[in-house]
Amino acid sequence: MSGTSDDAQLLDALRGLYDELDPPPADLVDGVLARLAAEELDVELLALVDSSELAGAVRGTTDAADAGTDESMTLEFAGASYRVLLRIDTVDGRRRLDGWVVPAVPMRVSLVPDTEGPVADYAAASSTAPDEHGRFEFADVAHGRFRIWLHPEPAGDEQSTLHPFATLPFLI
Repeated sequence: MSGTSDDAQLLDALRGLYDELDPPPADLVDGVLARLAAEELDVELLALVDSSELAGAVRGTTDAADAGTDESMTLEFAGASYRVLLRIDTVDGRRRLDGWVVPAVPMRVSLVPDTEGPVADYAAASSTAPDEHGRFEFADVAHGRFRIWLHPEPAGDEQSTLHPFATLPFLI
């Protein structure tokens, strides 16, 4: 019994139930933007434009207790200046985040735990620089809520007035 179409129908029914009984507030986006403005953060917020779960690969084992499912998910964020594609993989219980930023310009990319309050927990942040194609990665990421922060680096004679960009919080 494969159950693939039954599983998809069940998940669609559950999604519909949650949409009907517990929809997101109509003012959610405006509320987030108002909160950021109230905290006087000089940041452009990248909005989530696409999210999808990729088909998981089931590990082949002979012991049913060891059997499990590896998972993958993609998230795409966009703003006026940048687009960020994230792929989050779980393999053998370890999470990995691969990302691409367009356009590929010199910058620092930080994976920052999402905290309650105006100041992000930069001490717990991981940071990297994308390659010439805009690709970056964070291996062995902890579970939790995170944001991606993009910190563009000014060109040679450009003033350092570039503002950071941040994604909405997402779960890893």
